[in-house]
Amino acid sequence: MGVKLNNPKQNVALGAELSRIAHWLAAALDPEHERPARCDGPVAALAERLGLTAFETDVLAFAIGVELNAEIAALAGKVAGDERANFASFGVALAALEAPDWSALAPSRPLRRLRLVELATPDRVLALAMRVDERLLHALFGADTIDTRLAPYLRRLSDIPQPAAGLHRQAERLARLMAQPGTSGLIVSGRHLGDIRIVVSAAAAERPVWRLTPSDLPASATERETFARLWEREARLSDALLLIEAEGEEQTARLAHLLASQPGPVIIAGQEPPVPDSTMPALHIPSPDRAEQALLWRRALGGQARRMNGQIDALTQTFDLAESQIGRLADQVAQSSRSLERDLWEACRGTARPRLGALAQRIEALADWDHLILPPDALATLKTLAAQVRHRHRVYQDWGFGAKSNRGLGITALFAGPSGTGKTMAAEVIARSLQLDLYRIDLSAVVSKYIGETEKNLRTLFDAAEGTGAILLFDEADALFGKRSEVGDAHDRYANIEVSYLLQRMEAYGGLAILTTNMRGSLDDAFTRRIRFAVTFPFPNYAARLRVWQGVFPQAAHLGDLSCEKLAKLELSAGHIRNVAVNAAFLAAEDARPIGMDHMLAAAMIECANLEKPVTPTEVAGWVT
Repeated sequence: MGVKLNNPKQNVALGAELSRIAHWLAAALDPEHERPARCDGPVAALAERLGLTAFETDVLAFAIGVELNAEIAALAGKVAGDERANFASFGVALAALEAPDWSALAPSRPLRRLRLVELATPDRVLALAMRVDERLLHALFGADTIDTRLAPYLRRLSDIPQPAAGLHRQAERLARLMAQPGTSGLIVSGRHLGDIRIVVSAAAAERPVWRLTPSDLPASATERETFARLWEREARLSDALLLIEAEGEEQTARLAHLLASQPGPVIIAGQEPPVPDSTMPALHIPSPDRAEQALLWRRALGGQARRMNGQIDALTQTFDLAESQIGRLADQVAQSSRSLERDLWEACRGTARPRLGALAQRIEALADWDHLILPPDALATLKTLAAQVRHRHRVYQDWGFGAKSNRGLGITALFAGPSGTGKTMAAEVIARSLQLDLYRIDLSAVVSKYIGETEKNLRTLFDAAEGTGAILLFDEADALFGKRSEVGDAHDRYANIEVSYLLQRMEAYGGLAILTTNMRGSLDDAFTRRIRFAVTFPFPNYAARLRVWQGVFPQAAHLGDLSCEKLAKLELSAGHIRNVAVNAAFLAAEDARPIGMDHMLAAAMIECANLEKPVTPTEVAGWVT
């Protein structure tokens, strides 16, 4: 840690160091004056951390003495031959201090490279003022601060909980790697950044840890060089650690420059962090398995775990969370006056929302099984699908099926059928029955015309959704999952790579991915072979349309003399039937009377015109007289 003048002995030691400088200045004026020997004190302790020579230490003490001691400032003016020059200068230092060394103020030496002293005019080294940097004075007196030029880029790692057994072992391994001589950088990878922070904090022990992302670094090379030198000084002064939270190889060059000449390890962390140097030691932080997560939940909930009524296993089967997330969520609902199980479940569902918001839209799942008008075999398949999602961890992990192969463990479903036949509603029903969030993927935000960007967006999407239990709905997925083309140019080749990458992520995704299409035949064959469930949503026949019409109006709707049997003769899918019902309600509201068959006819004609569907006399026969 930094030198702290928090006791009389340290104050005396500093006084002795400054008194020595004063005696050497006086001796420059009077050769008979006593020249005391070097002494240890706070300045000497700082100098040792900063790698200064004996003369450089005296120069630093001289600059500090001018700031703190009026006698030294006055003596500096006398040595300079001008009492108005009562400031530290390198010319006075060379003339008065022991074993003078011209190279001490070279730009490559610590005094200037680490910005320990600043020259008023660098091209006039000898004569003008040489002021000690403010950060050195703060360090001398033990102020818990950081250089104001570093502060905009860094955030202090604080309020980090102590790790449980699994992360504690990882912290011990990291501490051993950090202690290896000559280690300037370390790579720490893991899916959960929160767990990495816990490990780094525990490995650092009492050392302060500051974190940044490469995007926080200054834009210009000159500013980055200043940052690197100021951080090197900070690390030497306070024994601080730098944690860089990074992803992507495009950041490697910036990080390689920052790592050069650092006195201690800089930790580069992330799910797939860049590796500036292949020889850098690396540590991987694995995610806790289900048994470990159950223990973490019980530890985090303490005595409240008894209120869970055995639902901890349900949490671990659905949500794959990190130690850091479990502790935070337990604290979040600790004081719940309602159902602890429900509140904790909802909190776990919410872990995906901040991360998925940029690439997906969360759909509020309101429909239930009674809303689906489907053939019995399709309905049975959907319920089987929901059951597999609910029990996938028990089958794959507890019963050992996952150990047979790690391929194809993701659950993927294809919903195929004409527009309006209930594909999106079925996804809502499944999400509601499982009490999970449903996200519609925004294809315009995922698919990019630039080579490699679509793959990058897909990686971001799946990484954000992993472990949250979120159901991903690729609506009208033909554009993204279409047949891979024959390779004609570079764009074709990269488009095929994107589809291949997508297939791999779909197989590895721990949740449920649902794809909808109006044209099943347009999907890539390699993709359809990997689909666990394929459900066909047929265009509804008369009996199905009748059931839709009978349930389409809310109980509070003001209905006139409507005939669902006549309405069902109009050949529309369920989604379009709902549109007709809503439009008819608005027409009736404008007329200030109950919804009648005339309103239904007008609304039906509007909907069919939108669909460019001709209406036959048979379909609307008897609607109005």
